[in-house]
Amino acid sequence: HPLAKKTRLGPEDLRGRGRGGFDRGSAIRALIDDELARAGIEVNVQMELRSIAAIVEMVSHTELLGFVSQLGVEGKKDVGVVALEVRGLSIHRRLAVIHKQGRPLSPAAQAFAALLR
Repeated sequence: HPLAKKTRLGPEDLRGRGRGGFDRGSAIRALIDDELARAGIEVNVQMELRSIAAIVEMVSHTELLGFVSQLGVEGKKDVGVVALEVRGLSIHRRLAVIHKQGRPLSPAAQAFAALLR
């Protein structure tokens, strides 16, 4: 892919490029689409997929771009997929730690939850 030769991209590099994305209606798809729109990037979603693994596989076989967690592409150079930083994009996802109501956390789980606060 021509963009893979770059180490860092700008929004202008993404304009008009096709991409694969998560299913419409998913929270992560909305987060990515909203951030791209905020940056003035209109990218044509040509394929909707359900998982990071499917998006990585799609990118390895097409000219489409994909947006996934960096953790999702670590160690994927063997399939020809690289992660590139996009200047001006800042996509963050909040996660929550959940546990069964009414059941006390173990001391280790309490310590872990305290670290996350």
